[in-house]
Amino acid sequence: MYLGVYPVRPPVPAIGGYEGVGEVYSLGSGVSNLSVGDWVIPSPPSFGTWQTYIVKEENVWHKLDKGVPMEYAATVTVNPLYAMRMLEDFVGLNPGDTIVQNGATSIVGQSIIQLAKNQGIHSVNILRDRAGSEEVKEKLKNLGADKVYTESQLEVKNLKNLPDDLPEPTFGFNCVGGNAAPLVLKFLRDGGTMVTYGGMSKKPVTVSTSLFIFKDLSLRGFWLQN
Repeated sequence: MYLGVYPVRPPVPAIGGYEGVGEVYSLGSGVSNLSVGDWVIPSPPSFGTWQTYIVKEENVWHKLDKGVPMEYAATVTVNPLYAMRMLEDFVGLNPGDTIVQNGATSIVGQSIIQLAKNQGIHSVNILRDRAGSEEVKEKLKNLGADKVYTESQLEVKNLKNLPDDLPEPTFGFNCVGGNAAPLVLKFLRDGGTMVTYGGMSKKPVTVSTSLFIFKDLSLRGFWLQN
């Protein structure tokens, strides 16, 4: 049963936190693969990381290279992992392919841009309109984004008049919902797939019948704990 916004709600009182990195403070007598001072994260990720001390079995922890910046180590099990899993688990993408996403300024969105760039995959990115959009566009392009548009740009233009120097996207990401989701769908080529992993607008995803019938699009959903 789904309660509220998220499908998992631990019994209260509960300790919050899903991300974080810990440092080994002391060891039990049977521990052989960890040392005091090691950085560790729970593997698989689990709730209750926002506490000063945690005592768990050795096999719960994954050791990290301490050369990784602390803020990266603390968040690697959430947003970057979301991006990686979605890029790899739904559609077989190849270098030269194109993906499209809304919510591109989110940390998941920025991770998608960077991972796609590293794999030779092009990205078309959609932003919600706000002050400073041009500066944000440049930031995303510096991360590796190929194209960046605001929602209003796409509302006043016919998509076929947009630059066509990239292949039509085969895969799209939606974390906003509402009116932002159809913008992703309109970019997709026939037979394309859109995965929804969030709903920041708190509005439903509405899809025209023609996109299903004439473009044969597929809609999927993703939640990291599934």
